[in-house]
Amino acid sequence: MKNLLNNLVNKVTDHITNRDTHIHTIGYRGETAATRFLRKNNYRIIRRNLKFRLGEVDILARDPDGQTIVLIEVKSTAAADNAPPPEVHVNHDKQEKLITLAAIIQKKFNLQLHPLRIDVITVTFPDKITAQPTIRHHPNAVEIGQSHWL
Repeated sequence: MKNLLNNLVNKVTDHITNRDTHIHTIGYRGETAATRFLRKNNYRIIRRNLKFRLGEVDILARDPDGQTIVLIEVKSTAAADNAPPPEVHVNHDKQEKLITLAAIIQKKFNLQLHPLRIDVITVTFPDKITAQPTIRHHPNAVEIGQSHWL
């Protein structure tokens, strides 16, 4: 009986660990693909994974205009039939958190004189590991001062 219970605990632990590793791997790969996409489109990456008590900003960048500071939320997913688009994960609560993080960043880094916006980039990885992901960039997806999606 004790061995049966230990086996069950090990299987559950392995499943959770593998699932979490998979999620983090997809997230990391998505942020890396988004960073490459931004650089290719003349954005200057200031910082990745900027952590605060309230949460994390995936990418902080400077727009090609040279003035605008952009907070970028990256949502990544593996392609699957009937899966909702990754955009749905930027819900009202997430938008409010991003707006608050924008205010914190603006104050902490003394960026009050720079325009600031929040973009969302979605990265969908196809079933084939060698195929290129689909990247969608939604500039100004979350309006500062007003929370709504696209």
